[in-house]
Amino acid sequence: MRIITKKWRFILASLVVALLFVSGQGRSEYVFLKDGAIIQGTITAESAAKITLRKKDNKREVIARDNIMRILYTQLYMGKVYVQKTDGRGVACYMVDEDQETYTFRSEINSPKEFTLRRDQVLFVARRNPSGLEGKAETDRIRLAWLPPYNQVSEYNIYLKGPKDSEYRKVGSTGSKSYAVRELPSNTEFRLHVTATAREGDESLPSNEIIVTTKNIRPNPPGEITVEKGAPGTDGTITATLRWPAASDPDGRITGYTVYRQTEQGKKQEAKVTATEYTARGFAPTERNRFEVTSTDERGDESADAAEFTVG
Repeated sequence: MRIITKKWRFILASLVVALLFVSGQGRSEYVFLKDGAIIQGTITAESAAKITLRKKDNKREVIARDNIMRILYTQLYMGKVYVQKTDGRGVACYMVDEDQETYTFRSEINSPKEFTLRRDQVLFVARRNPSGLEGKAETDRIRLAWLPPYNQVSEYNIYLKGPKDSEYRKVGSTGSKSYAVRELPSNTEFRLHVTATAREGDESLPSNEIIVTTKNIRPNPPGEITVEKGAPGTDGTITATLRWPAASDPDGRITGYTVYRQTEQGKKQEAKVTATEYTARGFAPTERNRFEVTSTDERGDESADAAEFTVG
């Protein structure tokens, strides 16, 4: 049996990493240029002299190797972080690289000036953006709550994107860890995230994005019911055709109606119809029956009230 030495284990591990880099070209890479710029995209072609990068906007850019400082093939958090060092000091900066022994940081994200700290010099690294964003919807508002970052925050900024918005827009700021976005249309989907502005004035990257739909407003009931009685049949029972004006829905559309009959045995569902009329059958001319009609919208919500009419 051949024994694999530590040296060969290292070589094999390096080959595996290299293969992962090559096979991972469908993922997103970060290209650090010597002038300090960072370009995110996917490497589609490369040679000893240059690489071709497809950027996030799908545009292609050819970059000479001489202009490249480094390429990262892993996901990178690009926001400012707080680094607590083991000597008790802290620093706010951007982490741009790491290896088994060191972290690499920048004081300014687009500046090529960098500094390193040994791992044993770093107690912890904490992000400066809010997290754990949650939202609870009502018909006209969304109540938000989130967890604060580690660093001191001056205020939080709330961003919203509705169905008619091409991009996020700021809808408010607060010094607390909760906020209610008000005066929203009902039955509408919104995307939201929150950022934190540090006391130094810089704004963090967004929190997690959430998608919240405001609650539906129940439809209005139909209007006044009219009735047209039929002649008694051979069995002595009669029919009654109920008609009503179409109901309206403040934030959707009416998809149907539910007819209920209240008898001596109690209230029961008589029928579900899409038209604005219904013919009830099989009751005695002297029997009194109260009918109720409710409307239903496209989300299946039923009107709170009903149109009523007594036949008898």
